[in-house]
Amino acid sequence: MGATNSKSQQPSHGKKAFHAAAKAGNAQLLDQLLQPLVAAVTQEMATPGAYPGAAAAALSTAVGRRDRACRTPFLVACLHGSWECAELLLESGSNILAVDYDGNGCLHLASINGHGHVVEQVRMGGC
Repeated sequence: MGATNSKSQQPSHGKKAFHAAAKAGNAQLLDQLLQPLVAAVTQEMATPGAYPGAAAAALSTAVGRRDRACRTPFLVACLHGSWECAELLLESGSNILAVDYDGNGCLHLASINGHGHVVEQVRMGGC
């Protein structure tokens, strides 16, 4: 049975480069996708009265987007054992407490798929 999700947690279908990079464990691509968004937020923060604004919302939307299983890119990285991708996403504002439709969080997804190194990094606050 799936977990109850708010409207903001409903998946938005379509092309998801962040999810694909996280699934493939491609931290270099993920970093290339994140950098312009993070740079825009940094610039926005330097502008008096502009933060939080459009750049922060764009970054939040990108790292918080859900796939068909209601998984964020961070959850996908944990599911597939890519700590490097998971760490990049956490540093960019991903929600470490996110859960999928079945109520699985990052620790559960990593542990049931044999990714103990991810479990340990999350537990130690590895980023």
